[in-house]
Amino acid sequence: MSMNSPNLTIENLRLALSANSKAAVQLCGYASRAAQEQHPCVEKLFSACSLAHRILAGNHAKALQEFGEELPLVNFSIDIQSSQSNLHDSLSTSSSEIADIYPNMIHQAELDEQAHAARSFNWSLIIERQHIAYYSQAIEHLEQGSDCHLPRQYAICPICGDTLSAELEHESCPLCGCSSNLYIYI
Repeated sequence: MSMNSPNLTIENLRLALSANSKAAVQLCGYASRAAQEQHPCVEKLFSACSLAHRILAGNHAKALQEFGEELPLVNFSIDIQSSQSNLHDSLSTSSSEIADIYPNMIHQAELDEQAHAARSFNWSLIIERQHIAYYSQAIEHLEQGSDCHLPRQYAICPICGDTLSAELEHESCPLCGCSSNLYIYI
């Protein structure tokens, strides 16, 4: 065990829990807007990413509870715009998280020798990268007037939140090894 106090890692877990909780709710709202605008594939994308963020938030909560910490109350407001704007917002948020936030959180958790927290942050980093690719693809297709070239179904790992196109065959989650039989399909 580290001689360092894990206070920074604990605070980072609180921040990650809050951010992922907000993202889950916001993306659910974005999915509703996409449905209203008749973009079914964008709706599925936002729904899949919302579920992934709920799973990520749960992983951060479990890591936080390992420290004997109570879960923080999360209070936030969300702003829902057009699907195009919501995709750009999601892309921007995910991009800043992978550029600065999660690498620093991973580094601190490793310094504090907190493997569970480091793994939780690392999963968030990897999954945000996946989401960026999906958001970028969705933006490109909407700008061309179609969302039909996006995956029509997603497979989400219930353990780590890995978000995969269900059109590809997977025996197990490439991130955590969970059996694909347990995937949640959206």
